[in-house]
Amino acid sequence: STSTNPFLNMPQSSIKSLFLELLSSEHPQATFISFCEYILKDCQDEQLIQSYFFNKAKKECFSRKKQKQLEIKTRNSFLKHKEDKSEDLLKVEDMEGDLQYMRSRIICECCVGRLMMLEDGEG
Repeated sequence: STSTNPFLNMPQSSIKSLFLELLSSEHPQATFISFCEYILKDCQDEQLIQSYFFNKAKKECFSRKKQKQLEIKTRNSFLKHKEDKSEDLLKVEDMEGDLQYMRSRIICECCVGRLMMLEDGEG
């Protein structure tokens, strides 16, 4: 393949640290998309995908969700206390605005897709 993915010629240690940055801070969307493509198309290292990318992204998902649930719980009980029915109670599904959560989920899905392809002997 003539992929010009910026992650292709990067040493594994650099990829790992960039990946952690991607999950924890707001990297440009283009960088994130390149990274997803790298996982989906270019990365041949099953261990790296499964043991590193997938596990870390999954962990991040869970911790973001827990954090969000706590925020929502606190806010909901505050609203109940205020008896202010005009303001809608937040739901846990209200994670769309959480960039890190969304990115972590996408990474998880990319990893699963890629691992299935590698299992089928693609690449």
